[in-house]
Amino acid sequence: MTGNKRARIKQLVRTLFRTFLMAWAIALVFIGIFGRDESWKMIAGPADMGAVDFKSVARSSWPNNFLLCPPDYCAPGLPDQIPPVFPVPATRLAELFHEAAMADARVTQVYTNNLDRARYVQRSERLHFPDTISALFIPVDEANSTLAVYSRSQIGYSDRGVNENRVYRWLEALSAKTAN
Repeated sequence: MTGNKRARIKQLVRTLFRTFLMAWAIALVFIGIFGRDESWKMIAGPADMGAVDFKSVARSSWPNNFLLCPPDYCAPGLPDQIPPVFPVPATRLAELFHEAAMADARVTQVYTNNLDRARYVQRSERLHFPDTISALFIPVDEANSTLAVYSRSQIGYSDRGVNENRVYRWLEALSAKTAN
């Protein structure tokens, strides 16, 4: 490599590093003025990604979501996991799900119809990235019910299993609460 090429590469690296530092400084000022949550809202839109129609849900091709759904509620092959049937009516399952959701840190309920649907936003610890969790509570019969849950990240390509782990954690809490 000639000296001229080396000098150009060094200059390019310095320019890229300075650009990165400037972008980072601007981001810190932006977050300092508006706060993390409002900054994400201004960049990516509202934290709540809205309602889900489980019968016609369009999954993202990105690996930053997790869908738990009975086979008769979602298209075949669409769910990541089939939910269990719980030995409680659907209205009670909704109450227990709410307890499990609210026991997690940084969770806010953004919607409920107090019957069969609820939606939550949970933010990551450090950067406060918002994830939307939509739930549908489905009666199987008078004494039993199941549910559909779609947990999805608003920001980022991969969630490193965060949405899947959250759904399983809340399912474990439901199983423990309905076992009593």
